[in-house]
Amino acid sequence: ECISLNDMSTVTPPASAVLCLGNFDGMHLAHQSLIRRAKDLRDSHLQNAVCGVFCFRKPSWCFLSKKPPKQLCTLTQKLEAMRNAGVEYVYLSDFPSISSLTPNEFLEKILVDSCHAVGVVCGFTYRFGVNGSGSSTDLLAFFGENASVVGEIQVNCQTVSSTRIRTLLDKGDVRRAALFLGKPY
Repeated sequence: ECISLNDMSTVTPPASAVLCLGNFDGMHLAHQSLIRRAKDLRDSHLQNAVCGVFCFRKPSWCFLSKKPPKQLCTLTQKLEAMRNAGVEYVYLSDFPSISSLTPNEFLEKILVDSCHAVGVVCGFTYRFGVNGSGSSTDLLAFFGENASVVGEIQVNCQTVSSTRIRTLLDKGDVRRAALFLGKPY
């Protein structure tokens, strides 16, 4: 499903897109960095493409973990934060429906054929395809100069991640969690 964040309606996918890939739970500082990089990639040499995000209705770890952690935000909150960050479209998928695809099938059938991706941006830990067998290296090989991998984003010498934010919130440290989120929880 392709959603226009302009009016939150389901639409036909645009002709070309630069897509950020990930779960985007919490829309924290590292996610915001991915979106900025995607907009830069689009603006530098893919001007006819829209800036979008490919993610799942429910994060992949909800299906992969026997005891999945709580989500940091609802889907509605996530979409609103993406719109505020300048994302134009979100491609929502159901993880179980594509989890058995090989990395190449995911790249060709989902990203290119269904989402019309002409460029991608992901974090350095991004995995895709059956059993997480695809990596950022595969994306770089497939999309070439139209792929970008964002390295580790740190705050106070600590990696920004949804897991770290959950841990801080579980400890009641909402002040430090807000530093990683870039906003109050």
